[in-house]
Amino acid sequence: MKPDQHPQRSSWREAALALVALVALAVSAGAAAGDPPSFFIETITVEAPRLSPEIVLSESLLRQGREYTESDLREAVHRINRLPFVLLAEFSLRKGSERGHYELMIKIYEARRWFFQFGGEWELNDPIGLELIDPRVDNLLGDRIGETSDDAFSIVGRRFAVGRRGLLFASFGTEEGVFAVGYQRYNLWNRNVLLSLTIGGEDEIGNVLFAGNTLSARAQLGVPIRGNHALRFLARRERQDENFLFGGGIDREETEAEIAWVFNSLDDPVFPREGSLFEAGVTWSDLKDERIFFVVDDFIDRVDFSERRLGTIVSAGRHWPLARRQSASASVRGFYGEGREDSTIWEAEASVGHQVFLTQRLELDNWRELRLETRLSALRQSFSDTSEFLGLGGVTLDGWQARTGLAYRNGWGLFRFFVSYTDREVR
Repeated sequence: MKPDQHPQRSSWREAALALVALVALAVSAGAAAGDPPSFFIETITVEAPRLSPEIVLSESLLRQGREYTESDLREAVHRINRLPFVLLAEFSLRKGSERGHYELMIKIYEARRWFFQFGGEWELNDPIGLELIDPRVDNLLGDRIGETSDDAFSIVGRRFAVGRRGLLFASFGTEEGVFAVGYQRYNLWNRNVLLSLTIGGEDEIGNVLFAGNTLSARAQLGVPIRGNHALRFLARRERQDENFLFGGGIDREETEAEIAWVFNSLDDPVFPREGSLFEAGVTWSDLKDERIFFVVDDFIDRVDFSERRLGTIVSAGRHWPLARRQSASASVRGFYGEGREDSTIWEAEASVGHQVFLTQRLELDNWRELRLETRLSALRQSFSDTSEFLGLGGVTLDGWQARTGLAYRNGWGLFRFFVSYTDREVR
């Protein structure tokens, strides 16, 4: 029988081909419907009275002549909001020179050039009855063990524009003579890289127990990878020289280096309501620490805590908006480090929090935000040294902390006042 004598088989083939074409058309239409709308950004205009537009564009990672979704533009504005001298950034779209083209308008609410930071925390610590001479363990357990303290600070500073891509700042802490001078260079090598350099120091003014000073230098490089992903390179060196009133002192030098991957989608660096912050990195430090604890009848107790340490740190945090003025947060953090032979330190912390704005007025000439913050944290820290050098064995600290207080921000600066209670148990 000839092929053309089977019309039924031919009709089935045509029907199958038609069905495949309809399914392909439906799938492509569904995919097109699911794709978010994109906008071709013809030009970008930055409205900032005193801030360089090049700094804003560098942090946004946006480029003229490209297409972006609404989510891309929102994340770019969040990156601008995370600048320490920006109170708020807003964006809007205007029609461009032809159909389908748009002009992106970015409006900046900038903080004052003079800035202030004032704050304090009243700490209520549960006594644990432990005294150690190893500074690594002292730092692990806290400087104030089993006592009530009032920790206050105050910082005054000013920012100066240096060219189209640079900022210079200087600050001074009136309480303990802390000073810092820094420089930030944006869009380094035309690659949106941020370079930060800071030199600081502290002079123990008015301390009746010891006298001395601390000098430090810090360099940081932020290299964007894509979107909210970046690499952070950090180097720091600190020199501490202190003399005790009744003899002895501290001679300490520390060099640190760090490389970390960072994912940051927070909508604000100070008062975040939504977004995530993830960090994972490797740290290295070289510590030269020699301490003379007391001098009695020409007898000197000299201990050398010098060592090199390699560690890893991982942290993750998330913020969720609950209502127009409320948000919740959760975070976890872990660290593990190894120093001299048989010496290890590790710690793990988890916390949950709640934040509510009591006052929020976002006006350029009368900006003010007042927020009540509450946080509950659980912590486990461990230090061990079984070498013949110290032979302290292992120390494990379990504890929890409840912390609440008020934080206020306006165009001049930030004010924080908190009260906390910490309960610790050493095993």
